[in-house]
Amino acid sequence: MSKLLLLLLAGAALPAAVRAQAVWPEALAGNRPAASLSPRPARLPADLSVTPPGPEVPPQRAAFSGGWRGWGCGGFECDVALVVEQIRGDEASVVYALASASTDYSVRVPARFVSEGKELHATLPNGSTLQFRMRPDRHVDYLWRDGAADWVGGVLARSDATSEQRQRAAQQWMAADVVDIRFVQPWQSYTIRVRPGRGSADFLGDAGDGCLGYRTPTSVQYAEPYLVLEFAPAPHDCSYKVQYRADPVSGRAWAYRLDRNATAWRHITGTAEIQLER
Repeated sequence: MSKLLLLLLAGAALPAAVRAQAVWPEALAGNRPAASLSPRPARLPADLSVTPPGPEVPPQRAAFSGGWRGWGCGGFECDVALVVEQIRGDEASVVYALASASTDYSVRVPARFVSEGKELHATLPNGSTLQFRMRPDRHVDYLWRDGAADWVGGVLARSDATSEQRQRAAQQWMAADVVDIRFVQPWQSYTIRVRPGRGSADFLGDAGDGCLGYRTPTSVQYAEPYLVLEFAPAPHDCSYKVQYRADPVSGRAWAYRLDRNATAWRHITGTAEIQLER
């Protein structure tokens, strides 16, 4: 990761053109949408301006227009944002931002559509490249490359809300008397009934292995851009912490766990998106 950050900030010369052909690592095929675990959000410039694509822009390219946010890097440790501000034929103007515990990087660069408009490629000032690929589920695969060997991947979801809109939505959630988070999978389902003002929660239904049943959260807070609920293991009960990160605008959320003696949170495999209701 340290090499990635150094390369991002190195500022080498700009290549003459973005590669038209790109190979995607097979390991990216299993990536799923999720919230990042970065302690800070990707920072976007104040002068963002999105021009809606006109009727002359093919739908496949027009689908990229606007804002996207998600995760990158191993362990979901990077918050990644993309804003496609304008599309003109095969070209686009984009803003790319990445943040982690040790990085806060944002840049506006030209980009180019390849693969019949299914992918958007750009080159950073240091010569490393960005690739974005639209998926059938309307999420976007993200790939940063420096040469053939060094790469970092992730997944982005539609995110057109401004920071102010997110904060207002989060304030509404935090002021609600009750917020229900519904977690549904084929083998289990339960509802977490949260009372944000009191910082308490109850589990309704089958909570899986029983580790989380009727537990008071250790924290319920808004850490831009997510609402974060964290639950600690009870003595002689469970060996891991659980955290839910929710997008206050869309209502989508994701679950993570931190095993005892572990240093990194991990996405709970197979979790579906969680719907928040007031």
